[in-house]
Amino acid sequence: MKKWLLSIVFFLYAGSSYAYSAEYMTCMSAAKSEMSEKMSCVKAEQKVQNKALRKYFKLYKAELPIENQKVLEQTFKVWKQESRVTCSHLLGNEKTMLQQFSSAECFLGMTFHKTNEYKRNVK
Repeated sequence: MKKWLLSIVFFLYAGSSYAYSAEYMTCMSAAKSEMSEKMSCVKAEQKVQNKALRKYFKLYKAELPIENQKVLEQTFKVWKQESRVTCSHLLGNEKTMLQQFSSAECFLGMTFHKTNEYKRNVK
């Protein structure tokens, strides 16, 4: 079920400009069910998404009046903290490879969606 759902999500984003990188999609397909390889894919894509997040955050911020820029910075800090807390709950006490992967994938997804939020708002 989870695999099927992920396939749908990937399919929906693959046709848009708001997609994970092609390298990530290829990496995940090649990894199949090998958890350590999937984790490597997620870590590499997280770097790509972090770079895009910084880019679109700066572009969006530059379009705002000064007083709104400060609000944006504050809300971004809150988002970072909340996303870390939300995704770290997936780790649990044992910190198995699956839990680590789920946590990393959660943070990647949250970063991806925040990036696209800024990207959609840039004129």
